[in-house]
Amino acid sequence: MSSVSFSEVKHEFVRSKTGIAGIGILVVLVSISIGTAIIFPVETFQQWNNPQSWLSYPKTAMPLWVNLFMFEKIPEHKILAEPNVRTQTVGEISVVSHQFNVNYAYDDFPSDFIYEFTAKYSGAPLLQMSVVRPDGNILNILSVSLRNRLYS
Repeated sequence: MSSVSFSEVKHEFVRSKTGIAGIGILVVLVSISIGTAIIFPVETFQQWNNPQSWLSYPKTAMPLWVNLFMFEKIPEHKILAEPNVRTQTVGEISVVSHQFNVNYAYDDFPSDFIYEFTAKYSGAPLLQMSVVRPDGNILNILSVSLRNRLYS
């Protein structure tokens, strides 16, 4: 069994166009890795690996750029942050309504729906969620009595 020297291996790589391309790709990838470790702060990597940071994002959400390459337009992940809030109070009963207007111009149904909220209340209020379609039909999604404590 003969041993192969480093200079022979280097000579074979340099002689082949595929070898040069492979070395070039390897150098680019290592450079990107080192540059990323230097440029981005450590907190970025800690947040990336923290499951709590990902709770607002559905697991099956496709990236926005996917629609550039597809014939059918799939739903994009949207964070609706500013609802139209209406409050009505009659005696001890208050009705707080959060409404979001969404222009749904996609060819497929969404795979997930996440609604995050925080509420301060006393007693056991009723939480109801519904969707009003453009044709006027109302889809009741949720109706639940909240526990007697801070609930989010």
